[in-house]
Amino acid sequence: MACESVTVVGAGLAGSECAFQLSRMGVPVRLREMKPHQRSPAHRSDGLAELVCSNSFRSDNPENAIGLLHFELRDLGSLILKCADQSRVPAGDALAVDREKFSQAVTLALKHGSGRNSTFTTRSPRSSLRTRLISPSLFDRADTARAAATIT
Repeated sequence: MACESVTVVGAGLAGSECAFQLSRMGVPVRLREMKPHQRSPAHRSDGLAELVCSNSFRSDNPENAIGLLHFELRDLGSLILKCADQSRVPAGDALAVDREKFSQAVTLALKHGSGRNSTFTTRSPRSSLRTRLISPSLFDRADTARAAATIT
């Protein structure tokens, strides 16, 4: 059965994860983001999933609810947790990240599927993701970014 495309509005944490997970399932995704043409006063960069308040995802200890949630999200192939782990900074028991590196990692993963010629693999070696983000300059302001992805 062919899937219709899904439009995800906003490329923050939830929108980026949603677009990534839908694309992993073979659903064509259009990711719309207001940046770089417009920003809130809190935004500083053009990157996706920009953390504007805190660089902490709270405790990463699996003996508490938040840490257990992190463990389960990693087990399910969360893009956000993978990028957080890649950009982690020392913070004791907390999962804290370098904000710029984290945003860059999410942006690159959505643009290139973790690299132009590589794949993002999850627990199943049969599934992989290739994503391309079409240049925002090719579209009008209302359509600043589109992501198209397929599972191979």
